[in-house]
Amino acid sequence: MDKFLEQFLGTTDTLGFGVSYLIAVIGALIMLRFEASKRDKASKNTPYAFNPWFLLKDNLIRIFTSLLLIYVGIRFSDLIFGSEITFYTALVIGASLDKISEWLKNISARK
Repeated sequence: MDKFLEQFLGTTDTLGFGVSYLIAVIGALIMLRFEASKRDKASKNTPYAFNPWFLLKDNLIRIFTSLLLIYVGIRFSDLIFGSEITFYTALVIGASLDKISEWLKNISARK
């Protein structure tokens, strides 16, 4: 099992990977919250007041995609950045991969 975790996580430091992943998720959630503040409050499809449960339900696919992309970003961060991941890098990964996911979705929707 230890060998599997080392291969799956790309490191023997499972605690470091877990904390980096959690920080990246926080970054993605911050970006999701910023997007929610831009919503049309007058729309019939959204509640007037901020509702975290509606935010989660309405963005479930986006959140799932971000969670997968965050794993990939952290798992291969040493190859992407050329060095071990820091907690700041994890935060940037979480925030940027959420935006990249939305950008890719918009590109694929245009075709």
